[in-house]
Amino acid sequence: PPELWSLCKACADIPVLVVRGERSDIISADTVNKMVKQHKKCRSVTVANTGHAPFLIEPEAKAAVQEFLESLHD
Repeated sequence: PPELWSLCKACADIPVLVVRGERSDIISADTVNKMVKQHKKCRSVTVANTGHAPFLIEPEAKAAVQEFLESLHD
C-alpha cells in the first residue's frame, strides 16, 4: 500500500471526519486513532456492526456528520 501519512500531515489544517465501519478490513481502528492524533482537525466515529463503508444513515453516523458540519460554522 502507498505511504499516505505525509498526505495526512499536509492536510492538517483542513477539517476531516472519518466515518469508519467497525468491521472494516481496509482501515483499522489503530490507523484511525493515529490519524486523529496526527491531524489536529480530524475527528472520527465508528459505526458498530458495519463493514468498511457505512451508509451514513446509521444514528451514530448521522449525528457525527451533523455535528461536524455544524462545527464548520463556528
